[in-house]
Amino acid sequence: MKRKKVTVPNWCPKWIGAFLATRPGLIASNWLLQGMRYMNRYERIHRIVFESIVVLFLVSCSFSGELFTDLVISFGIAHTLFWCLNGHIFVLMRYVYDIQFERNYFLEYVKRMQLRIESKPFILSALAFGSFARGKASTSADFDLRLISKPGFFNWLCTLNFCAFERTRAYFGRFPLDIY
Repeated sequence: MKRKKVTVPNWCPKWIGAFLATRPGLIASNWLLQGMRYMNRYERIHRIVFESIVVLFLVSCSFSGELFTDLVISFGIAHTLFWCLNGHIFVLMRYVYDIQFERNYFLEYVKRMQLRIESKPFILSALAFGSFARGKASTSADFDLRLISKPGFFNWLCTLNFCAFERTRAYFGRFPLDIY
């Protein structure tokens, strides 16, 4: 297992940092936070609104007839669904299991994604960084990408939706994409 550097605030007990460095701790932290620490405020709002819509829809299905119970169940289902489809699960798996990615598949996926990005008129620029950008990517590397939208609310919203769709596409393609 590749060691993930875990940082916790000074006021936090050391055992929390030790737990977060374990497989169960990494999975629990990843499920709970789902990359929210790295999102800007607009991405957080976008994510919370969409997840809330799914929660409200599930609550309307009424699992138990008790509002609090239905909210808890609906949140658990929606949050787990978003974690699977949009939570960088293959990025997480690099730290939990020794997952290797074939270099040709990795490069081909990046090229196809570049063509998709270039075709979007609302994206101003795309910035790749990390080991891939430095030319030092290993077979267990992820692809770190940040998209900058053109000015305007509509461009911003389209870029956020594009990121969400790309994360979902990466999930089904089993590709370790870290995109914001």
